[in-house]
Amino acid sequence: MPALLLPMPLPYPSLKPCPCGSGRSYGACCGPLHRGEREAATPEELMRSRYSAYALRDTAYVR
Repeated sequence: MPALLLPMPLPYPSLKPCPCGSGRSYGACCGPLHRGEREAATPEELMRSRYSAYALRDTAYVR
């Protein structure tokens, strides 16, 4: 059975708006969660970070 190839995460500039739709920059919103620098403080923040990880093809974070 062939190995499943997962797409690489897309590079995303820290100053661009976060894909989660919060209105904040990626570096001040979901970026730190994706890099493992901190954990989500609320369920909403967790779900937004999971959505933005999905949008950026960060399968390691979504798992």
